[in-house]
Amino acid sequence: MPSKNNPKIFKDFWELSNKENNKKKMTKPEIRKDYLQDNFVVICPKRKWKIKMKSSSLFEKRELDCNLCPENINKERAKQIFKKKDGWAVKTVANKYPAFSTNNQFSFGTQEIVIETPYHNHQSVDFSVTEIEKVIKMYIERTLAIRKIKGINYILIFKNSGKEAGASQNHAHSQIYATKFIPFYILDKIKKERECEGCVYCDIIKKEKKGSRMVFENKNFIVLCPYASQHSYEIMVLPKRHLDNISELNTEEKKSLAKIFKAIFRGIKDLGYSYNMYFHEVVKDLDQHIYFKFKPRTSVWAGLEVGSGLIINPIPPEDATEFYKKYFRK
Repeated sequence: MPSKNNPKIFKDFWELSNKENNKKKMTKPEIRKDYLQDNFVVICPKRKWKIKMKSSSLFEKRELDCNLCPENINKERAKQIFKKKDGWAVKTVANKYPAFSTNNQFSFGTQEIVIETPYHNHQSVDFSVTEIEKVIKMYIERTLAIRKIKGINYILIFKNSGKEAGASQNHAHSQIYATKFIPFYILDKIKKERECEGCVYCDIIKKEKKGSRMVFENKNFIVLCPYASQHSYEIMVLPKRHLDNISELNTEEKKSLAKIFKAIFRGIKDLGYSYNMYFHEVVKDLDQHIYFKFKPRTSVWAGLEVGSGLIINPIPPEDATEFYKKYFRK
């Protein structure tokens, strides 16, 4: 326990008073601990000059040889297709250059690409709520199918948008990685969740609803900027119901989630940064609480971050919250 001779050297979300939890402006830097794991971030608002990277490729014109455009897709790679009158709306194909395969015991798994639209210059931010909802439904269908593969223990669905976020294609798409191997980070998270009384994410919702980092709330979801955000303008979406995985979303929740994604896409576009979106599932652990994270890539991690694992974030989550709120009022 902290004392005068051994004071607390970082701030823990679970120890915040109501006054501290509602504080909207920071006056000096502070080290914050993640909700659950032993990950630490220095929130340092006086270092906003660190934010430099702008997306150099997020909205570029069409390449002539895009291999995700309809005319260039090998039909044999198709896993699942959502059709429409004049073709297809969303298509999932096998990854052409997989790091994981079901015939390699030392890298067992499968990889798929979800092509979110047949139109090359139609970016996620341009999608209608209905189009986003179709992508979410494809995530669900592919998750249900992949779970049936014997030996698959972990499923990660993610979106890299923009070169700085790792995207090699401008055509709107997401990826699915499913492996036998469960990352140690995930195993540690599960271990710490089990050490808590009840669901830690249900508790996060209860406490953050009273704080200054809540962006938006409706009947089905809460949207917040995490207390110890590793990335500037990081934003997190949690279902209010204790849902283990995306396939448990009901019809109303799918549409509600699509509307939330639409608002976040607009906000990140106005920021002008590349971003990563992700969510995951441990197949045999049926008592997780799913969440969706968006991480704008606003800066390059340098010596401190790489050498120590201590991350500097120059944008307080409380400031990021105020930025995003306007996109949920439109």
